[in-house]
Amino acid sequence: MLCVVPVDASPDGMDGMDAQPPALTCDDPGPIALGDTVMGNTSAAMSFVSATCGGFSNVGREHIYKLDVPIGTQIMVTMPMGAQAAYVINQCEQFPSSCLGNARAVMGAGITVTTAVRPSFIVVDNATANAGGPYTLHVQ
Repeated sequence: MLCVVPVDASPDGMDGMDAQPPALTCDDPGPIALGDTVMGNTSAAMSFVSATCGGFSNVGREHIYKLDVPIGTQIMVTMPMGAQAAYVINQCEQFPSSCLGNARAVMGAGITVTTAVRPSFIVVDNATANAGGPYTLHVQ
């Protein structure tokens, strides 16, 4: 009798279908790459990062994505849908010193910035304390 092990077989308890999605926090950011579009909802998210970008204090509930591109890469961040804002920071920490370009993307107004470190972090946030909601984020 011949036993053929499927190519996608994994040890018991290691099934990829059981993997937890990222928490979208500094400790467990979601991966994002150039050309990606992601949809989410920050209503049930935590509020940890407080950053001032473009004259707004972003203190709402947030989702965090890690973008691993070479230093000096020019990226465009847009928010095609949602009342949230998105900005790029160098270090994922509670009080980042600044946002890249001191700017944030909102629906209808994207931002273009150049990465200064690897990786960089894109934060979907809100200027209203503890506010959150649905969003669509695009990075190119």
